[in-house]
This record gives sequence, structure tokens and C-alpha cells, in this order.
Amino acid sequence: MTDVKTDVNELAERMKAEILADVAKGIVPASVRSFADLHGFVDANAYGGLCEDETFDRLVESHRGQGEEGLPQSMIDLINQAQGIVNQWLVQGGAAGRCDPLPAMTGGPWGSCSGMSSNPEALRLITGPDAQVLATVHQGKLSLEEALANARAIKAVPDLIKTLVDAERLLSCHPEFAQGNSKVHFVVHKMRAALAAAR
Repeated sequence: MTDVKTDVNELAERMKAEILADVAKGIVPASVRSFADLHGFVDANAYGGLCEDETFDRLVESHRGQGEEGLPQSMIDLINQAQGIVNQWLVQGGAAGRCDPLPAMTGGPWGSCSGMSSNPEALRLITGPDAQVLATVHQGKLSLEEALANARAIKAVPDLIKTLVDAERLLSCHPEFAQGNSKVHFVVHKMRAALAAAR
């Protein structure tokens, strides 16, 4: 961790990663939509390593002023600000994989959400239209470029299916479709196979 005193975004990212890990384990539902809702499943105030002695003590020391007793107000403000960032992420569907810190990720009813975006082997959650986790994936040796290419491909599938459906419908009305040895007949059957695979 860098400067625990001032890096609110790093603290928020660690909280998000820990929430996603709990979603993957089934401890927290992917449908959770606020930081307050997390308390129904876990002690949400522990996210970000705030219950780890070393992290907590270092945070206290970096914020404590001379002669100050108890928890420093600047530390409390930092934690509240980080929890506010996480709350906004949850409101937008972050735990369900509907928003992602990486660019060009999937949108719409299907989602892909990263765990720790700085880690190329990070856990990814694949969620369905009802925000249920369908699969957890470790990227393994995928490069960031490959991961983004996969995300773009997933995002393109609905448009590809719609285009194939439209083309198959139009070509199956073509007079040559009835001829079993025609190019149109061959192309329509190839489209139907591609549609079945895409679906």
C-alpha cells in the first residue's frame, strides 16, 4: 500500500476487491446495492484491511496529530470517503459485475467484473441478467490486451446474434434457398449453425 494517509482511491479499490472476493465465495450476494446493505452479511467496516492490526495501526499513526487521543478525525474522514466511493460503485451494480474499473468491459444485462484491476491474474465474475454470479474466472496468463479483447467479444455477441437472425430470416425467403445445392441454401445453414453456437 502506498500512502495510507492520503490514498482514498487505493483504500476504496481494496474494499471493492475484498467485496468481490466475498461475492465469489457466496458470502455476499451479487445483488447488494449499498454499503449499508453489506452489514446484513458481514462486518463491512472490516473491508480495506481495517481489522488487520498492521494496516489499522499504520493508518492511525499516519493520521494522528501531536497529543491527539482516540481515532484521528482525518482517518475517520478518509474511511468515510472511501466507503462513499464503494457505496456509489455498489449503487451502480459493481458487485453484480455491471460496472468495472477497466475500460471496454461488458455492459447491459450480462457483465464481467474484475477483482483487483492491477493484477493480470485477477478473479473475474461473470454475472447473468438477474445479477446472479454464473462463473468465476481466473485470467491466468492472459495479458490485459487479451482480457479486453475477450470483453469486447462478449459485448459484441448480442449484436452479432441480432444480425445473424435478420440475415437468416431474409435469406431463407430468397427463391434459391429452396434449392438444396444453392449458395443461398448453404449460407443459411451456416448462419443457423453460427447462431446456435452464439446462443
